[in-house]
Amino acid sequence: MTGLRHELLLYEDDDRLVDDATAFLAEGVEAGEAVITVLEARKLGIVREALGPRAHDVTWIDLAGHYTRPEAALADYDASVRTLVSDGAPRVRLFGELPALESEAQCDAWIAYDAILNRAFDHQPVSILCGYDGRVVPDRVLAAARRTHPRIRGDGPNAHFGDPAEVVRAHTPAAHPLNGLRPFETGDGASGLRRALTAEMRAAGVPAEAIAGMVLAANEVVANARRYADGRPGVRAGRVGDGFVCEIVDDGPGFDDPLAGYLPPGADGGDRGAGLWIARQSTARLEVIRADDGLTVRLWA
Repeated sequence: MTGLRHELLLYEDDDRLVDDATAFLAEGVEAGEAVITVLEARKLGIVREALGPRAHDVTWIDLAGHYTRPEAALADYDASVRTLVSDGAPRVRLFGELPALESEAQCDAWIAYDAILNRAFDHQPVSILCGYDGRVVPDRVLAAARRTHPRIRGDGPNAHFGDPAEVVRAHTPAAHPLNGLRPFETGDGASGLRRALTAEMRAAGVPAEAIAGMVLAANEVVANARRYADGRPGVRAGRVGDGFVCEIVDDGPGFDDPLAGYLPPGADGGDRGAGLWIARQSTARLEVIRADDGLTVRLWA
């Protein structure tokens, strides 16, 4: 087997969870694969116990604190897969579940995450089984899961599987104009942007770690804008509620790619750059806003 195998496990009791999870994990152990499980503590315990002696060959990760946000989870798995394969693993096998989803925004973000996995690991030797517990997962996320997994455990190929880009587009909330952002001059080089943005964020009381991430992200986005658009991009920034926002605006042709910045560089076999990937990893949120007269990239800290 080559490339990604991405399956959905729908269950409503612990017996089904244990039966399918242990069969999936045991198959990987017996094949000499690198095997990883990410579950909340109670389920981690019962699956580990059921696996018996083979549990020693599995990496067990407590869900709590591991899945902070989709962008971080994608980066973590990408780095882990590359390291494990480089170290000689013939294949990486992962069984995991989503974190608790308490808002509509979280539901949309993690639905998109499961769709993105299909492109992020398409060329990697990876088997992913995603557990969806019908007792706790919101109904609309259960319904969306049938659009984000090419296969369903026990049923085989999934006729309802949807194009990942379209799923992400459908679950990306529209960005609205923000008031109170102040335009400011950054000069011609990266150092001018760094000084101006750092001063603006310090004055707004933003923590040092968030400042560093925002400055890195803004540098990457401005570099992209200078490369693909005519003229110098505009920059505006300021406090918005409890957050800080920096917008980079250019008058170039823009792009229409809902997966922009979500895929690790080189993940889809193309020449996709690293700029927006770095920007998404370095900020709390990144929004791409297209208009007839250009493109706005909005960064949140």
